[in-house]
Formats: sequence, C-alpha cells, structure tokens
Amino acid sequence: PPLVWFLLTLALGVVLALTCVALMGPKLHRGEALGFVLGAALLGTGVSVRLGLSGVTVLFVLGLALARASAHREELRTELKKSEHPVLLPVLLLTGALVRFEGRALPWILAAALVARCVGKIFSGWVLYAFPSGRAAGPWLGLGLLSSGVVTLVIALTLSLRLENEIGNLVLAVAVGMTLFGEMIGPLSLRRSLARAGELDSKRTTSPPPDPSVLDTASAAAASAAAVTSPSALSSKSEASS
Repeated sequence: PPLVWFLLTLALGVVLALTCVALMGPKLHRGEALGFVLGAALLGTGVSVRLGLSGVTVLFVLGLALARASAHREELRTELKKSEHPVLLPVLLLTGALVRFEGRALPWILAAALVARCVGKIFSGWVLYAFPSGRAAGPWLGLGLLSSGVVTLVIALTLSLRLENEIGNLVLAVAVGMTLFGEMIGPLSLRRSLARAGELDSKRTTSPPPDPSVLDTASAAAASAAAVTSPSALSSKSEASS
C-alpha cells in the first residue's frame, strides 16, 4: 500500500540520522562527522533507488532528524551550508539540460498553474492584510511570496527522471516556468511591501546630530590654534624674543 511505502521512506531517513548521531559520539570530529553524513546520504540514495522510494524525501528526513537529534546541530549546519553551491549548481545544470518546452497542452497548463498560484498567493496576502501586524505591508504582500525556490525544481526533476515520459517532462517544464515567473515578480513585490511597511528604512542607521556645545568647543579650539599659528602672532613672538 502507498501508506506503507511512505512510512518506510520516513523510517529510512530517521534510522540513518540516528545511526549518524550514534557514530559521532559526544565529541564532534568534523572530518569524521562529514564522512558519516555523506555515507548516510549515499546509503539512503542507494536504498531508495533499489526499493523504488523517493530519495529526496529520505535525505530530507535524514537532515531534519539529524538537526533535531544531534547535540552538534549548529556545527553540522555550518559545515553543510558549504555544500549548497556544489550540490545545487549541478542540479540546476541538469534541469536546464533536460527540460523541453514541447507539447500543445504546455502553454495552457502553464498558464493555469501560474494563475492558480497567483490567486492563492494573493488570497494569502489578503488574509495577512486582515491582521493588524500585516496591514502595514499592504494587500499585495502575497505576490512577494511567489518565489518557489530550488526545491520545486529538485522535486520536478526527480519526478521527471522517474517517469521518463511526456508527463514527467510536462511537470518539469511547468516547474521551471513557475520558478522563473516567481523570481521575476516575487522579489520586487516583496521589496515594495517591505518598503511600504517601513522595514527597509528601519534597517538604515543614521548618525545622531552633533551636540552644539561640542561644535562650539571645537570651533573655539580651532580659532585659538589659528590665532597662534597666524603670521602676525608669529612675528609678534619673534619681536618679543628679540
């Protein structure tokens, strides 16, 4: 049954995470810890492929359980963040190489998906606008949430590689179109909403105005120094010394 396979996928990620925690021990050795995590990720990927499970879900549960069960979660997060670009860039390269914008139904399905996503985000923005804390950002805050991120591409790419048919390519093409549309509209709308709420201006620190008494003191000191070093003062000093 599908539920059993889903629970098996979750259990595999949890077991791998607990195994990593047990192997790391109370004291963290960074080289060994990264080796354990990498080995668990490769093992989870291999078992998922062999059993026909979702490797993306297994690794996600592995990371989630590892961050909750390990006492060295902060150090692990710092080390794993360094693998973001080496991992994501090949995935994006593979996505761009495999996507095909073909099929008569693709424009209609893509348009329907974009309209549905925009309507859903606009509705969520109006829900946030109903609360006093979100009213300052305006009713169009939901458009700033259109960015879908790389997770959408990873899931669509996994489905496309698993199906290897026109449906998989259609899902991948729609995911790419939604991601590009969200990256064009989302950041601009979010910045506009934050500027309207005053969140962007509040981050800017302005230096306080100078104290008038300090300015007067500095001006007096500068005037005294100028008077002492003026040519007339120097000549009077030379005459007095002679």
